[in-house]
Amino acid sequence: MRNLLTHSAAVRTARPRRARALTVLVTAAVGLAGVLVPTAASAATTQSRDSFSRTTSSGWGSADAGGAWTGSGGLAVRSGAGRQALARPASGAQAVLAGHASTSTDLRVRTSLDKAPRGGAVFLSVLGRRVGTSGDYRARLKVQPSGATALVVSRGESDLDSTSLGFSVGGSTSVNVRLQVVGTSPTTLRAKAWKAGSSEPSSWQVSATDSTAALQQSGAVGIASYLSSSATNAPVTARWDDLSAVPLTTSASSATAPAPAPAPAPEPAPAPAPAVVKPDASNT
Repeated sequence: MRNLLTHSAAVRTARPRRARALTVLVTAAVGLAGVLVPTAASAATTQSRDSFSRTTSSGWGSADAGGAWTGSGGLAVRSGAGRQALARPASGAQAVLAGHASTSTDLRVRTSLDKAPRGGAVFLSVLGRRVGTSGDYRARLKVQPSGATALVVSRGESDLDSTSLGFSVGGSTSVNVRLQVVGTSPTTLRAKAWKAGSSEPSSWQVSATDSTAALQQSGAVGIASYLSSSATNAPVTARWDDLSAVPLTTSASSATAPAPAPAPAPEPAPAPAPAVVKPDASNT
């Protein structure tokens, strides 16, 4: 009888140990899952957008999304395009969407000229980050009278990288421009340009980094045009349409996963139950 009672107590003692081991394993698995399961990235949302489907005689009015345009120079909207009229040599125009504020922006727009410049180049700029009066980061098309065109990324007027495009730009040519301005300290700039109706290049054509202190903060997006002082066929009008500016999101740094809890030592198999001796008259 004493053997039977001893075995029953051993079985009762072993059960909590198995339960505790199972609890440790489940807790470790849940904790590890909480670290390793990735958080879904937020879908990119267009912060600024403009189809220029309205008509204005002065200024660009308000974008479809992103607020009101502010600017200077010969600005108007008609026939589905925002227009910047360059009335004379050495003249420019600029329009800014101050409602857009981001340190990482993917900006797309299409541009064209009413005619090719003569005697000097025209500059068509896409501003990916404009910080008040401190300056900007931009992509710029430099269109020569011959139609030869260069794509440049720059800090204001200071070129950081440039390349010659493999096509000419004239009065009937529409060009898509895409510019990304990403991060701070440093800021990465990258851009590409291609003829409307053709496929977007898979690679960036120009890129650079810059850490100018005054520009390492959120900024607006904008559009600017300039006719060089040697041009002889003013006025020249730059046209812009289908603008979108998407704030880029960067994934948060992954937290270091904790070391997994050590597996519990295997529990020895319980000893076989001793034979139960039936009491008889000789044992009582």
